[in-house]
Amino acid sequence: MWKKTLTTAVIGYMVGGLTSAHAMQLNVSTTQTADDPLIAGFELFKQNVEERTNGDIQVRIFPSSQLGDTQDVMEQAMAGANTAALTDAAYLADYVPEIGVLNSPYVFDGYKEAARFVETDLFKEWEKAIEEQAGIVVLSFNWYQGARHIFSKEEIREPSDLKGMRVRTPQAPIWTESMAALGATPTPLAWGEVYSAMQTDVIDGAGAQIMGGVRNSVS
Repeated sequence: MWKKTLTTAVIGYMVGGLTSAHAMQLNVSTTQTADDPLIAGFELFKQNVEERTNGDIQVRIFPSSQLGDTQDVMEQAMAGANTAALTDAAYLADYVPEIGVLNSPYVFDGYKEAARFVETDLFKEWEKAIEEQAGIVVLSFNWYQGARHIFSKEEIREPSDLKGMRVRTPQAPIWTESMAALGATPTPLAWGEVYSAMQTDVIDGAGAQIMGGVRNSVS
């Protein structure tokens, strides 16, 4: 019902964290679990960074929100911590609103079209503006996790079935407004709280990808 045609971003603030006389440490955080395909991408990122810097930058990977939820880690990076967060355009839209269009439903016809868009001069201008305004550096925007689905306690076949349902969304306006447009009641929550919220009837459903990610390039 709700197609997610966007790529996710890895953002970071590349400073601090000396681990040896010459090495810096970068902690990469994600809300995804250790068996998610995204972790394989991070492992390749780690390998490439460490090889190409001759070990001067050491990468550590933290799945399952070990360093905090997405917004928490972004704030850590902005404060100068040696962290990088897996995030998406919805969160970055707090600093450059235009970039949030990537998270709008049905904007792109598919992954390839979205992938071409993030290579345009316009998109690069948005990335530069984010760096200038928030001190956040976009390291990559090259991962598509699949079409977004809604999982819930009740069967959903058409938008009218969502009326009155409390559906978890990320804490970003483009997500909440899109869900409201479908007739549901958007309920922003950290991803780590979703399952307990379902069990305690705080929410009736949530949006997520049920298929594995498709890696374009992490090189």
